[in-house]
Amino acid sequence: MIVAESCSKMESSDGSLSGLYSSDTNVCSELYKPTIQLNSKSQNTSSYTNPFEQQKVHLSTTGLNKTTSTLQNQLVIVVLHTQCQPQPDSLSDRILKAHLDGELLPSQQAFSYTITEDWSVSDLEDEAQSDPCVVGVTPPDKVTTTRLALPATTDTHLEKLDHLSFTNYTHAYEYLVKKQTSANSIVAVIDTGVECSHPDLAGNLVSNCGFNLLNSSQQPIDVSSGHGSHVAGLIGAVGNNNAGTLGVSGTIRIQALKVLSDSATDAVYTYNGIQYAITQNVDVINLSLTGTNAQQRILTLEQAVADAVAAGIVVVMAAGNHALNLGTDAFVSPAMVGALINGAITVGSLDSQSGRLSTFSNFGNQVEIAAPGAINSYSSGTVTGLYSLAPGRTYQRLMGTSQAAPIVSGAVALVIQFLKQKRVPYSPADIERIITNSTDSAPILVNGGRSLNFSKLVRNTYEYAGIDLCP
Repeated sequence: MIVAESCSKMESSDGSLSGLYSSDTNVCSELYKPTIQLNSKSQNTSSYTNPFEQQKVHLSTTGLNKTTSTLQNQLVIVVLHTQCQPQPDSLSDRILKAHLDGELLPSQQAFSYTITEDWSVSDLEDEAQSDPCVVGVTPPDKVTTTRLALPATTDTHLEKLDHLSFTNYTHAYEYLVKKQTSANSIVAVIDTGVECSHPDLAGNLVSNCGFNLLNSSQQPIDVSSGHGSHVAGLIGAVGNNNAGTLGVSGTIRIQALKVLSDSATDAVYTYNGIQYAITQNVDVINLSLTGTNAQQRILTLEQAVADAVAAGIVVVMAAGNHALNLGTDAFVSPAMVGALINGAITVGSLDSQSGRLSTFSNFGNQVEIAAPGAINSYSSGTVTGLYSLAPGRTYQRLMGTSQAAPIVSGAVALVIQFLKQKRVPYSPADIERIITNSTDSAPILVNGGRSLNFSKLVRNTYEYAGIDLCP
């Protein structure tokens, strides 16, 4: 069985979001310099190496002498409290007891902790090395995001699109969306269907809306939850149309493939949906869904993803909402296959309000990139999800890795659309490399700490195409 990967539904609010601010508005800033080469082809990436595998304590930036200096500092210590039972009075035990004033979430594994003992660094190394629940120790650090004001379009709900501000979307709008001369790329949204007549989506749908794998005699009309419409809107809501929201990918086409009903559905429909998308020559497949059993892979889905990539299609998958380490504690398909195939991308969720990994998101080395999937998943407030489309020609907020994946799918579609128009050849593996290089590094427990940054995406896309954007 498979399910859509939204975490919860929050009704739309008329209140505007706070915290939007501008950063460096010059796309040619050194902050966004390209990190790929002209038309260079992807190579198979080497396996990820855990930096703490050989040495748990990394304090080189503190300038402390490892043999003589005493240590009475606040440090960042990672404790795998969900997979390990600390021994009494061990380092991990003391850290967890110091944080018992609040609920310990599965994704909360890094803790600020003040070493009060009169220890040398070597004492700390011995303590950490002997504690199997301690993953690593580092000095504290601060991270920030680079945000831009949203593009000056006529869409009436721009103030609610915090996920676009967080990812510097304005540069993508200026240098990729505005350069689109026609809609010659297609994203297949394999989901619960869409509201084919939604005024903020209809203009970007393929002519027949899509296909219903559950009942071929009916249109792929969305179910009551509106999951598919929400996902499709994040990718391709019609922009600059005096109404509603703005999708990431501009004027590309959305093909809705309905494989999910109101409840979980057999995986065979999703497998067939992927195979159907291959026959339609789509450019991108978005899979905001995972198997219902967090400990069971669905190999047929993984094979279908491999088939799609082999056919030249980029496949983007939600990492899942189990708050588990993917590939270590969670084994869900199709997300598992992302790290194994160049051209298939597994996406985790972060909160656009804080930049932290969302409380619900799967994480780990198998998760290749993160994008906003919630505004604030740590709060019990009423406005936490991303704002997008809903049935009944309305709008709603949903949160989950289901919402993070279409942000990346939209980014993929933007790159493909641009390269097609410039007649620049590419492969799915090339697109994945452009995407995963267009990131900020943040401590969010995904491979490389990758957080999508559209400013860097613009620079890398132009660089790959051989176009001199910044003389």
